[in-house]
Amino acid sequence: MMKKQVLCAALGLALALTACAGEPGGPGASTPAPESAPAVSPTPAPESASPSPAAEAGGLMRVNGGSREAFAAALERLLQEHILPDGTDVGLLEGYDMADNRFAVCDVDGDGERELILIYESTIVAGIRTFVYSWDGATGEVGVQLEAHTSNPVFYESGAVQSPALHNQQLISRDFWPYTLYRYDKYLDVYLEVGSVHAWGREALENGYPEEADKSGTGFVYYIAANGGDSDEPLDASVYQAWRYVYVRDSQEIQPEYLALTEENIQSILAG
Repeated sequence: MMKKQVLCAALGLALALTACAGEPGGPGASTPAPESAPAVSPTPAPESASPSPAAEAGGLMRVNGGSREAFAAALERLLQEHILPDGTDVGLLEGYDMADNRFAVCDVDGDGERELILIYESTIVAGIRTFVYSWDGATGEVGVQLEAHTSNPVFYESGAVQSPALHNQQLISRDFWPYTLYRYDKYLDVYLEVGSVHAWGREALENGYPEEADKSGTGFVYYIAANGGDSDEPLDASVYQAWRYVYVRDSQEIQPEYLALTEENIQSILAG
């Protein structure tokens, strides 16, 4: 069963790694970080950098001149025409302002090139998104690396992105918030989802709390839906921390400097 495969993989990883200390999503065991973690198998690099079918059809933006010019043009199009770089018309609902949206230009995937981060919030909650865009100098395309349902992404120097859920309907207490985790694939130049996490804190609901799974005695058990599996098996904090460490490592965050989506701020990209 998929559930057992996920749990066995997580428990196997826990035996190979020591849980790292502390993490931004919730409490964990205060033990040294694992000495090593299994590498994620790379995906073969694409054979060519030819324009995608969407670009050939005029969907993706294609801008020559450099990443700054391309990102400024993409933001200008969104501001004036309410169209995303992939050609999606997001419109503008009554009562919302395009200045409610935020953007930043910086290297968040560690490839040495700047990316455009767009947090689109001028919509109802269900429509809120975070996008990461890259520019391909060979094709002139502005392409999507990540589309996540969050307004508060956390970028890590390891190349991981934590996407906190917009809603929290799980069993929690204190400061844990459900999230989805992504890793950057340098061959595909995109972020790939590696799993979603929520937790059950004893303080939130003591009745039925799976004490037998909480071997570390932290008062929390974790549920990880990874590799297409389900998440109904409670895991100890040490197992959760070991799984997370593979992608987040020492949890060093990148802090993008976000600006409101205004004409003046868009022009500042070209000046910078």
